[in-house]
Amino acid sequence: MVNLFSSKWDCLLEEEPLVLTGALYVFLRLLADHCRVLNIPKIESLKQMEIDFCFRMLREKFSLCLRIGRDLVRLLQDLAHVPEFCAIWKDLLYNPSAFLVDGFVDISQIYGTRTSRWYFLLRLTPEMESHLRFLMTHVKLGSQKRYQGKAWKVAFRLSVAALQGGSENQHPT
Repeated sequence: MVNLFSSKWDCLLEEEPLVLTGALYVFLRLLADHCRVLNIPKIESLKQMEIDFCFRMLREKFSLCLRIGRDLVRLLQDLAHVPEFCAIWKDLLYNPSAFLVDGFVDISQIYGTRTSRWYFLLRLTPEMESHLRFLMTHVKLGSQKRYQGKAWKVAFRLSVAALQGGSENQHPT
């Protein structure tokens, strides 16, 4: 997917720019997981492609990135230990004019924008979304443990299996 978004950058930017913000959101979230895994060649090459895409997006199209809202700050903070994102984090805190966005003066403006539910749904599988909807609409508060244990264990096992044995072209969730 990273290769696809990178190779179709201009077309997506012109016709569907929100797709790029969705990709940024997902890849930043994945990077937080991928940066915890060390010395697996497939993950290392994928991680570098994700870093390159996200760095380009944040440096070249920061005005689009602002649409993500306050969750963007959390995602970047999670990656501040990665050298490329450390530089972006420092600019966010100390040099916001580096992003060349008219009217953007500091990080507090990002906190004022709520992250759309659409971004959160990008990280859920259809099965997880169904389980969450069921829990939130049909299960009384306090009874959720009876229902959620099995669903979360299955989702976790699938995620771990995909991360350990998946190819670099597959999404780990």
